[in-house]
Amino acid sequence: MRHIYGTVVFALLALGWTPNKPTAVRVHVSPSKVHTLDDSDTSDDSDTSDDSDDGSDPDDDSDQNDSDSYDDSSGSYDDNSDSSGGGGCGSSGSDDDTNSYDDNTGSSGGGPIVTTLAGSGNIGSADGPGSSASFNSPNGIAFGPDGSLYVADTGNNKIRRVAVDGTVTTYAGSGSLGSNDGNCGVATFNMPVGIAVDGNNNVYVADTGNNAIRMITVTCLVATLAGNGMAGSVDDTGTAASFNGPRGLSLDSWGNVYVADTDNNKIRKVTPAGVVSTVAGTGTAGHADGATSIATLNAPSGVGMNLAGILFVAEYGNNDIREITPDSVVSTLAGSGTQGPLTDGLGARAAFNGPTSLAIGAGYLWVGDSYNHAVRRISEAGDVTTPAGTGVAGATDGQANTATFYNPQGVAVNDRGVVYVVDQGNNKIRKITLAP
Repeated sequence: MRHIYGTVVFALLALGWTPNKPTAVRVHVSPSKVHTLDDSDTSDDSDTSDDSDDGSDPDDDSDQNDSDSYDDSSGSYDDNSDSSGGGGCGSSGSDDDTNSYDDNTGSSGGGPIVTTLAGSGNIGSADGPGSSASFNSPNGIAFGPDGSLYVADTGNNKIRRVAVDGTVTTYAGSGSLGSNDGNCGVATFNMPVGIAVDGNNNVYVADTGNNAIRMITVTCLVATLAGNGMAGSVDDTGTAASFNGPRGLSLDSWGNVYVADTDNNKIRKVTPAGVVSTVAGTGTAGHADGATSIATLNAPSGVGMNLAGILFVAEYGNNDIREITPDSVVSTLAGSGTQGPLTDGLGARAAFNGPTSLAIGAGYLWVGDSYNHAVRRISEAGDVTTPAGTGVAGATDGQANTATFYNPQGVAVNDRGVVYVVDQGNNKIRKITLAP
């Protein structure tokens, strides 16, 4: 049931918040065929998938995590960056000075290792350390500036925080379904999916069931930045604008929020003042490249922008990764466009099955390939490989080439190249530690 917001969202201004430029913003990024990636920014995380395994309905998106950015000037991947994390297009790294997640934990030196950071595997909403905590169909994930992880716990209608040691707490949301703004403990959400965090530790949430973009200030006050609660595609300001099932989020360095407006088949932009505009997509589902005014998208779920202003999109419906240049041209980076089994290869030779999120780190773009039950990796040249996951659903930790996932959603990568995965079907947060 869609909720109509009765108040204009600039409640934040009434609460004393002013839209400052983030000191460091993490933006989800995908590697351009000709540009250089840099791990300095992150965003969306957001994923688009539910717990079913048929890949037919992008109803549960996330990622987040996180949006990353890259430097267009050097021509080579660079993961030495200063960033805060973001949700949706998955998620990405965090500030090198504050993020103390240990990239050696669980590593045997024999290749990438998959371990479980948090979650018992059972559906629940218990806070606590590591495996004593529980989630309910989590989606987006993003790093905060202190190195902690923020997770959109969709089924619990909450935003959770995972500390460096794996301890889980509830950051915002009473757990009741609703659209109430206010203090973190009393505010309500409706199936939050995407998440992003700026350098000032303001958290942005794609509140999918409410068709709104929410904001949680550093003082833990929740307000609605844009969206009136009704499904629509109106460009306007604050609650005069509308979305339809928004999922992935990404932030740029000026605090603009980029939204994968999944059910509208569009990419939208929300300024710090709440002004909403359409970046790309006609609204008709399709796979046409070209100018943003005529290009078509199909259930975009994860987004991420680099510092050069190139926006990358994980398309759940087209099973590919698209990119949008600053001169408003849409092209396809990787993926055949056809739902396929776990197939690696260069560009269109690779196949995805419900990609939901983007993150950048360790010189690669990382993708949550939900219905292939795997985490994919794309090189600067557009070569797609599978560093973790076998293509079969499961919950096995261990060597990455034998470890299993179940409907992975949001991904986030820290500056040390450790990849964090929202394993939605297992209700866990998993961790991929690369070989030293």
